[in-house]
Amino acid sequence: MRIINFFIACMAIISCNTPNHNNPNLFPLSNQQPTYEQKVRSVEEEENANPLRFLEVEVNYKPNFWGDKLKLDGKITNTATVANYKDVAVEIVFYTKTKTRISSKKITFYEYVNAGKSISFFKKIDSPSNCHRITAEVISAIPY
Repeated sequence: MRIINFFIACMAIISCNTPNHNNPNLFPLSNQQPTYEQKVRSVEEEENANPLRFLEVEVNYKPNFWGDKLKLDGKITNTATVANYKDVAVEIVFYTKTKTRISSKKITFYEYVNAGKSISFFKKIDSPSNCHRITAEVISAIPY
């Protein structure tokens, strides 16, 4: 009788440690690697969903002789690896000497900015009085 009880106890312990092959939660598809196309597609979906994370703007500026306009010389860079963008909107913010925000202006560049590429621009815009410095930030873009 002791041998039978010992045998039943051993079988219970072994069955508890044996995985259930019918339970899909125990064996997820983790050993199934995504294909190259799936990886590229997921990267492209991420880049298309978040264009502001992948677009950068750099602007150099100087006032004209009379001080009523600013000459903007800049570059918009697309750091995405797959996604392309168009119609990039940039917000220019004007500040006083005391770093008080005076106003802002939205400029849309109706050009294509392909993945890993940059576009250059040159614009003359009206400058508010007492403008001492500006900042520029990409505020929107359309993936294409």
